[in-house]
Amino acid sequence: FEVWRAESGGPPYHRDVAELSRRFKTSQPRMEKLMAALKDSGRFAERTSFAPTGIRTGATTEELRALFPK
Repeated sequence: FEVWRAESGGPPYHRDVAELSRRFKTSQPRMEKLMAALKDSGRFAERTSFAPTGIRTGATTEELRALFPK
């Protein structure tokens, strides 16, 4: 229930970090660090119940790409 409660205030969609890593052709960042960076930038970021490597955030693809390893 904790995940559902935390994600309930977020946007209506989620992003899969593993899929983004494949798309960006880079390694997957640690979920905790990625979510902390998103929150520090003022974005909503919570784990989602829809996917084990999913986060619920309103960040754009470009914003997310900037937070992945180069």
